[in-house]
Amino acid sequence: MIQRYLTRLEKRGDFVGALRESFAVTDPAQRNREVKAVLEAQREKIRRLNREGASGADTVRFISELADTLLRVMWDSVEMSMPDDANLVALVAVGGYGRMELCPQSDIDLLILTSPKPDGYEKEQAEIVIRNLWDFGFTVGSSVRSLDQCKEASSKDPETWTSFLNERFVAGNHELYREFAKLMTKRQLPWRINALVASKLRERGARMEKMGALIQMLEPDIKEGTGCLRDVHSMMWIAKVRHQCDTFEDLVREGLIDPQEQEDLRVAYDFLLQVRCCLHFRTQKKDDRLSFDHQPEIAAELGFKPDASFKAVEIFLKAFYHHTKTIFQVVEAVISRWEPPPSSRWKTNPLRRHPHFTAKHQVMDISTRIGNPFRGNLELILDFFELANEHHLGFSHHAILRLKQAVSLFAGQEGADFSSALHRFLKLCQRPERVGRMLRCMNDVGFIGLLIPDFNYIYCHSHYDSYHIYTTDEHTITVVRQLAYLAKSTSKELESLRLALNEVKDREVLILSCFYHDIGKGLGPGHSVSGAKLVFAFLERMGFSPARCLIASNLVLHHLLMNDVTQRRDIDDPKTIHDFITKIESPAFLHKLYVLTYCDVSSVHPSAWTPWKAAQLRRLYEFALEMLLRPYQNAQATRRGPEEEAVLQALSRVLPSEEAKAHLQALTGNYMEAHSAEEIALHASLFQSLGEGKFGVSITVKPTHWEITIAAWDETALLSRIAGVLAHLGLSILSAKIYTLGGNKVVDRFWVSPVGETDISPENLKMAIPRELEKGFRLGHGELRELRRSRRAAGMEGRVPVEPNALVSNDISDTFTVVDITCGDQIGILFQVAQVFSDMNVSIHGAVLTTEADKAMDAFYVTERDGAKILDANRCDEIAKTLERELASG
Repeated sequence: MIQRYLTRLEKRGDFVGALRESFAVTDPAQRNREVKAVLEAQREKIRRLNREGASGADTVRFISELADTLLRVMWDSVEMSMPDDANLVALVAVGGYGRMELCPQSDIDLLILTSPKPDGYEKEQAEIVIRNLWDFGFTVGSSVRSLDQCKEASSKDPETWTSFLNERFVAGNHELYREFAKLMTKRQLPWRINALVASKLRERGARMEKMGALIQMLEPDIKEGTGCLRDVHSMMWIAKVRHQCDTFEDLVREGLIDPQEQEDLRVAYDFLLQVRCCLHFRTQKKDDRLSFDHQPEIAAELGFKPDASFKAVEIFLKAFYHHTKTIFQVVEAVISRWEPPPSSRWKTNPLRRHPHFTAKHQVMDISTRIGNPFRGNLELILDFFELANEHHLGFSHHAILRLKQAVSLFAGQEGADFSSALHRFLKLCQRPERVGRMLRCMNDVGFIGLLIPDFNYIYCHSHYDSYHIYTTDEHTITVVRQLAYLAKSTSKELESLRLALNEVKDREVLILSCFYHDIGKGLGPGHSVSGAKLVFAFLERMGFSPARCLIASNLVLHHLLMNDVTQRRDIDDPKTIHDFITKIESPAFLHKLYVLTYCDVSSVHPSAWTPWKAAQLRRLYEFALEMLLRPYQNAQATRRGPEEEAVLQALSRVLPSEEAKAHLQALTGNYMEAHSAEEIALHASLFQSLGEGKFGVSITVKPTHWEITIAAWDETALLSRIAGVLAHLGLSILSAKIYTLGGNKVVDRFWVSPVGETDISPENLKMAIPRELEKGFRLGHGELRELRRSRRAAGMEGRVPVEPNALVSNDISDTFTVVDITCGDQIGILFQVAQVFSDMNVSIHGAVLTTEADKAMDAFYVTERDGAKILDANRCDEIAKTLERELASG
């Protein structure tokens, strides 16, 4: 098939002829238009071939040949305009162009070689070539140099030197080029080679630090990212300087990689070239960031199709991360040979007496170069990882290759019993240090998938969203690492979790639940249910008792439960707690689930575990634990508010006696249950400052958030206006409670945190909120909407689109109708929703607001105006559709 593409494209007579005719046009403007039209037609032909299945290597070669042809036809025109005795320059392709790897929007890296003292003709030639390339729409990375200048520049600047390594003659003075080629093939002195290698290694380290050392970036840079094209370039530059390697085959010849690695590297590199070409063709600009909005488009252009379980873009991303991981592993193995050895923390080899292993420069290796000691010996594989972890050693390339070979042989054995190896593996997972590094290497060589075959379902599996920044296998490894480190953590913030872990006696079941909690994602939607079935079956095969199998299965089934309850439900609602405890059943299970929830949430991305989430989960855990330890106590007893006498005493300290009694009579049951006597008195004092159009405001600063209490007289659209003002002030509302008291009084409580970078502080917020509330209530609804929109406009680009969805339920709470809303995250959602509810005569009594990266998932506890649940099915449907329309409108 590819030969057919080559044949079609290599019939370039029409292309060359059209170019020559265009250059023959005397009017410069008309000539430029005609040349650009010919080039665009050829580019479109190349793009069509790329869509039809041409490889990445073929596509970049086609584009490079297009540039070659253009320059040669252009040079013929330039040369003909010169007198016979004029000195001619040489056009030399360097860098990516020299490698024949031009992508559609790549710079044309062109070296224009001149004589030692270029005359006017040479300067004119260089000027014409460069100007024409710019006029034809190319970005040119050009340099005009003599041989001596080339020598000087390459000796001072390693980047210039490496670009010259990929030189290739294009047109012009071939004799001049031959002198340059001799210069580039001249053997460098050892100290010079060492300096160049060290420079490229530093450059790679700096790039990884800047771009992120993770392979699984949310929006990877195809050229500069870790495991991407530049990694291969760095390796090949050093290999050329050290070993005169020009191709991947040369790496095999020098023993730097094996033939299988060469093939894997070739396929991976070709795939990334193809992706980069697709991206350039679509964007028509030099942008190598594979952004969210481009990922589905690239997947479609490359021919990826959705299946019953996964979107096309997720299948594409799995392939992308698989190839970048391949590149990273090969490049790391080769590069490690040239990195300076780290300073050793021990004076002698700690493994000098081991019959199979040795250690040098803090890297663990196998002693023999012939045969494979790991073959058929699971215990030795486990010894290798245990000793490497114990002595803080890395893993040699040679050992990794032998591990892969041995694991692949084990994987081919049907019915093999790995249960004893599994138990030892689970002990290793409890090591307090470097567990993540050990598990990643085990994953790379296939050892985790050997012991836990279902783990292979999630190898390089990816979600198409901006919340899960790791592939599922990397996330799972991080979950197990978090569990291992929690036991030795001294963080005060994790104290309740550490105490809960101390209560977990069966660590094996908890670790296996960590491994399996997301394995179901590799099978498609409903991963908790499918994962629960898989872990039960696996533990049963491994000889675990039925009780332990059931515990692991239930942990996987309910691993999202605690986070869902705290982030999407009102845990002050008695039915919420009752339903939660019904699923938990025992304190022992609660301890495990609490720890698993922490390990899972904190491993999603670095900012996923927030102080607010930690506080809410701890509150749910402690309350549920108390209820489970005292099963015969009425659940309402612990939730009962203060006695009326205590409330009256507190109110009498801030109100006259008769007003205190009247205020007490105005309090509702749910308000009394949720507040202490001191809080009720504080709120009452806020009403003292109320006049017409006034608001009483109290702010309490907590380590995890700010609590804002607003006392006001009830009126239409009160909540939506308050929410709009808070959004205008740049505050993200985490949760809200709305209490309507007797006497037309309202107490609205908000738990908030600032959004992004802000100069707002709790001190000036205390002055700003009343002022902005006064201002906000003088604004019309439309003006307030525009204020909110102006605050949220920044930072909304490049997000995965989330279609608004609203679900209305009367089964979640005994007292309220609950409306669950999912939509794209934006400041002021509560403002929009509250306005809809106000327009539809719906009262909001509480809201739990949650954000996961680009997605908002909010729950609203509502009733009719008279306080009754919304039971009419048609009305519920109307509310849901109205909310979806409003949120879709932005």
